[in-house]
Amino acid sequence: MELNGKKMSSTELEHENIVFTRNLKAGRRIYYFDVKKSSNGDFFISITESQKNLQDQASAGNATYKRHKLFLYKEDFDSFMAELNNVVTYAKGALGGKIVTREEYESKRTQMNDHED
Repeated sequence: MELNGKKMSSTELEHENIVFTRNLKAGRRIYYFDVKKSSNGDFFISITESQKNLQDQASAGNATYKRHKLFLYKEDFDSFMAELNNVVTYAKGALGGKIVTREEYESKRTQMNDHED
């Protein structure tokens, strides 16, 4: 495909319309939060989960990634955030307000695996 007379790959075209981006690294996963501009000038949010596939890496020696995308359109921003806040509040309450850090989780998992051996 061409943009302004220059041939661009689909990946380049996808990145062309990103106006703001943030990412969150969480273990084997990376979450990308992109604000994009559509062809009609509207803004929308694209949330991408990218997860390293360790099975492919072990067998082929090269890591591959599984990606899942969620598109959130402007008319849904407020209701989406309200419902997300509701489920996060519930989950925190169900955990007694204690959120386990990744390090704590990995440490407990390692200890449990050591006891099974």
